[in-house]
Amino acid sequence: MLRLKTLFRLLRRLVVLVCIAADAFLYLAVRGMAQRSALKAKNDLLSAQIDRQKEHYAALTAQYANIRRMRHDIAKHLDTMQALLQSGQYQAAAAYSNEVSAQAQVQAHLGICENPIVDAYLFSRSQELERQGFRVQLRVLLPEATGISDPDLIIAFANLLDNAAEATEKVFPKEQRHIILKMRVKFGALQLNIRNRYDNILPDESGTRKPDKKRHGLGMKSVQDIVDRYHGKIWTVIILDWHITAVTFP
Repeated sequence: MLRLKTLFRLLRRLVVLVCIAADAFLYLAVRGMAQRSALKAKNDLLSAQIDRQKEHYAALTAQYANIRRMRHDIAKHLDTMQALLQSGQYQAAAAYSNEVSAQAQVQAHLGICENPIVDAYLFSRSQELERQGFRVQLRVLLPEATGISDPDLIIAFANLLDNAAEATEKVFPKEQRHIILKMRVKFGALQLNIRNRYDNILPDESGTRKPDKKRHGLGMKSVQDIVDRYHGKIWTVIILDWHITAVTFP
């Protein structure tokens, strides 16, 4: 009888140990999956950043070459326009001036801030939005180092831009689809402000107006996680038909 009780106690301890080992294995497996998922997300983001930087630097190089050509040819253009004006050919001078101006146009969103990662993303994303019919204004004054990691910074305002575009695409007429992004460092704090036109209909608590609530509305959760991690603040206000989101990182 004593031996049976001893065996029973040993068996119970063995079961407990097996359960503990199973729980530990499950925990490690779940943590490993989460880490792999996070690593894949970071790698995908890094790959997208590299592609945007290549596009950005190619555009910068082309713009620099265009500026050098303009500087080299400016005297010739001025002499030509002066000769046309002196001979009374005002319409020809105006047409020539318009043609030269068209050739001298530069990319408005290139080189807007010192942080190359942010600059590359904003150049690429603003072009995408403008092709989709949005009017985009960028007022970005950021140093190369902001105190916020580049991936976190990109995720934060990329999601805010996506939400702004989602809301603004419902605005009619299309000419009023307007998005303004401002970023600067003031008093040692990074300040991000994004405002967009909207149709006076706000999303519900899920953060999205799309029917698939499970797959959407996650962007603002990512933004909130980043804000919390850096002990920042985020808030939204409505002024007339403008929706404004402000974020501050101390």
